[in-house]
Amino acid sequence: MAIVTGAGRGMGRVIALTLAREGAAVVVNDLRSAWAEAVAQEIQAAGGQALAYAGDISREDNVNAMVQAAVALLAAWISWSTTLASWAIHVL
Repeated sequence: MAIVTGAGRGMGRVIALTLAREGAAVVVNDLRSAWAEAVAQEIQAAGGQALAYAGDISREDNVNAMVQAAVALLAAWISWSTTLASWAIHVL
């Protein structure tokens, strides 16, 4: 799981894409929601797990909400992975 701030463009975007390519679920944060959404969609199109989260990280309430969203994404990813593994065991 990774939270990448400033991930809508430049180095942040490259870091988010690289982490996703290596298997991390990524929360893509940027002030501009369209930029964050575009990178999250790019990650998802490549088969990765991503969540776009627009928000100002200089505000504590935004950071707290973003971390909560990241935890929810991770919980969903773990649940899905566990379900898939359980299904695979039953099939074998």
